[in-house]
Amino acid sequence: MIFIALIGIFLFAILSYFKENTILSLPFIFHSFWFMIVFLSMFHFFGLFEISNKTYSIVLLGNLFFYFGTLTSNIKLFCRNKLHIQTLNFKYRKNLMYILLFFAILIMLKKIMLLLPIILTSGITSARTEMILNESLNLSGFLLTLQVYFAKPFIRCVSIILMVDLFQNKINIKNIIKVLLITMLSFLSDGGRSVMIQLFISLCILLFYYRKKISKKNKKKIMYSILIIGILTSLLTIERGVNLLENFYTYYAGSLVFFSKSLDMNYLFNSTFLYGVNGFQGIFRPIFGILNIFGIQDFSLLSKANSFLMDCQNTVFYVSPNIKMNYFITCFGYMYKDFGILGLIVESFIFGAIMSRFKIEKGNIYKISCFILFAQGILFSMSIIPFASYNFIMTFVYIYIITYNFKKKLRIKT
Repeated sequence: MIFIALIGIFLFAILSYFKENTILSLPFIFHSFWFMIVFLSMFHFFGLFEISNKTYSIVLLGNLFFYFGTLTSNIKLFCRNKLHIQTLNFKYRKNLMYILLFFAILIMLKKIMLLLPIILTSGITSARTEMILNESLNLSGFLLTLQVYFAKPFIRCVSIILMVDLFQNKINIKNIIKVLLITMLSFLSDGGRSVMIQLFISLCILLFYYRKKISKKNKKKIMYSILIIGILTSLLTIERGVNLLENFYTYYAGSLVFFSKSLDMNYLFNSTFLYGVNGFQGIFRPIFGILNIFGIQDFSLLSKANSFLMDCQNTVFYVSPNIKMNYFITCFGYMYKDFGILGLIVESFIFGAIMSRFKIEKGNIYKISCFILFAQGILFSMSIIPFASYNFIMTFVYIYIITYNFKKKLRIKT
């Protein structure tokens, strides 16, 4: 089954490439990413445990209907006139962004000050454990809501916008340091390697997109920045006793083992379906997070979806003799939990349809920022579907608020 999955996903990647004629398309990135994961898993390096044929079948089916969804990208939802609209968007609400960033830092300050000594003395793994177990690291009530739905996603939003602005306008040491500082702030407030990986993804995309515009001198500056990020990520996030290559390999290929074991044991995937709420709970969660403050409780399916998320967090499997994992249920696991194979088909199709509509547009900071955010979501789909993450959804909302309204439309008759 693994070879059928590899051939099928490779075919979808090739078709996606020729459809857009560029590797900087979200469908191509999605299929290429999952081809890489399946390809890596077939070698079972470092004693990686076996993966069931059912798991590979679900991954292949998910990729198939994701591709079908991308075929809808040329269907225009709103056709009101015969004018082609070219959007030029060179500016964003810079003052508003820095004011809100100031408040976001204030909200995260307590958590950062408590986590920093733990990270420096014991490493990031201990810091994350402490963050989960020690309630003193967490805020409560209204402040917790601000932290989760405003501060953390807004800092991520600023990181993306500053990165795009760096490449779009002027690359210099001052601006590079600004980006690195906001990334370190995000890293310290989150306590995970994902922030560094997100920065690495952003740099790679922008470096490729602006490769003809960037001078050799500036390319060196950026490459040094990527090297610094790689070293910091390795030093702060790799568990003691586990080598870098093994950690990288199991971080990606191990997700299929975790998903396979979850399917086999049927603990996470019992007969309770969540009917779409699970895969899109990131949209519902911020709304009810605010309503909870006023005493309005979550509706039943949202509570069950949140329980599923916590179960994924608390379920631990060994994926190889030396490494155990939790949480990495894959994006397909969230879809499968919603309504079995039917949920996988419908949500993969919707996922593909949405992703195919976000394309890089030269000079448009909103569209470039959204592309980077969605690419980050895809490159973490071995753990979660982006729409199930309220951090992802709220980051998108803040990017829209900061960048979207500053635009100049040129109407050209077709």
